[in-house]
Amino acid sequence: MQTTILKLVINHIHVSLQNKYLNEIPWKTVLCTIFIIYFCALGANDDYRKSPSTLRIGATFDWRLVDIFLGQLDSMAIASAAVLYFKEAPERKKQSIYEAWQVIDNAYASKVETSYARIDALQFLAQENVSLKGIDLYYEEEDKGIDLEGIALPKTNLYQANLRRANLSGANLSNTNLNGADLRDTDLRDANLKNANLSTTKLNNADLNRAKLNNADLSLSHFNNTNLSDADLRDANLSYANLNGATLSNTNLSGCNLDRADLRNVKLCEINLCDAVLFKTQLSAHLSEQQKQQCKVYEPIIVENN
Repeated sequence: MQTTILKLVINHIHVSLQNKYLNEIPWKTVLCTIFIIYFCALGANDDYRKSPSTLRIGATFDWRLVDIFLGQLDSMAIASAAVLYFKEAPERKKQSIYEAWQVIDNAYASKVETSYARIDALQFLAQENVSLKGIDLYYEEEDKGIDLEGIALPKTNLYQANLRRANLSGANLSNTNLNGADLRDTDLRDANLKNANLSTTKLNNADLNRAKLNNADLSLSHFNNTNLSDADLRDANLSYANLNGATLSNTNLSGCNLDRADLRNVKLCEINLCDAVLFKTQLSAHLSEQQKQQCKVYEPIIVENN
């Protein structure tokens, strides 16, 4: 055990020397750790405590000190290795983040649509709270997106990310910042977008069938010809949003803020509008009397189709 651990420590130091990390090794901390363990061992040794060594000049050397030191080599080696391990933790994290970005860049350069390594890399960066602001994952020349089905990126910063035509079906994007992102033609079926920031986001022609958008900020977003059938938008903020031509079959809009939203060319029959706010909301026709009574505020602007 003792020999094995010592070999590991020596090998670690050798690698550090090869990689020019000698100056980064916390020698003072390692030595302090060794001395602390050693003096604790001295204090715990019954024989030495009863008859401690004398420090007078010319006194006979007490070989018990060596025996106690050798007896603590295991503890010293483990403690020293632990110090080195925690010291280099930030460097290892930085290296892992760099490698994750390499995986993403290489997959994009290869124009690969489906890459599980890329999904793992993106999820790792999200877990490490690395910002993905402005990331571009859309192949413009080929006009195709990437496959990110089922990816988990909660609480991630995807501000102004380009995810056009991506497959994000079943993705967990709850509490994610997608402000200003490009999600046109994106597959977001069954996606979890609860509490997400989708303000000013482009969602034209996207498929949000059965998506969860509870409490999401969708203000000023574009939903032209978007499929929102069976989607849950309870308490979402859709103020100033453009939903012209969107499909809202069996969509739950209860508690929604639709202040000044554009709902022209949208069929609102069988839509739950309980406690919804429709103030200066553009509609192609009035709601049914029952739906009007459900609304918290109903003062729309009726715009006749040309």
